Amino acid sequence: MVVLYPEEIKQQEILQIIKEVLGQKYFKIEVTEFILRESVNSVITCTFSSSGADEKPLQIEGKGVGMVDALYTGLMDEMSKKYESLSDLIFEDFSVNVKLQGNKNTRLLHSPVEICLVIVGPKQKRFYFRAQSRSIAMAAVKVVSNAVEYLVNAELAVVELHKSIFDASNRRREDLKKRYTSQLSEIVCVTSYEKVIKNLDKGIY
Repeated sequence: MVVLYPEEIKQQEILQIIKEVLGQKYFKIEVTEFILRESVNSVITCTFSSSGADEKPLQIEGKGVGMVDALYTGLMDEMSKKYESLSDLIFEDFSVNVKLQGNKNTRLLHSPVEICLVIVGPKQKRFYFRAQSRSIAMAAVKVVSNAVEYLVNAELAVVELHKSIFDASNRRREDLKKRYTSQLSEIVCVTSYEKVIKNLDKGIY
């Protein structure tokens, strides 16, 4: 049984708000193929398919100390060009755990591994992401894509709610304005979207 950090429980609650706000606009990301090259540093080339906010296939190349660092660096560098809040996040740590299954002769060979990725935001609050696979490489790919998917959708939900609050104010719907403001406050309590909101106010986003 996995014991979740309090931050993870809060993330799950926020994720439900994000999905409710975005509906069909929810951004889904999936790795379709990847190539890993190891030398002094790791170099990974990945192709991603997506649905929702942006349906164009994306190919990235990342370099780093190990596969997780390389993939995180490459994907975050690319996605932060469009989603500004990602540039304020820092890759802090990751851990690998084997989920032992089966008998003592086969369990190490066939047991899945779980990778936990830790990211720190500008408010010094942590995000935790987990993924399991029988392949360490696939677990790494999944955990990084899960993290980016969550963080991109959080920004998209902030944008959507900001526009909805403005619309509700113009229509004098205080009930909707109160609801949207409450949802927005839940999402922004974890990290900063100051740059995003400033751009929205300027009509840039």
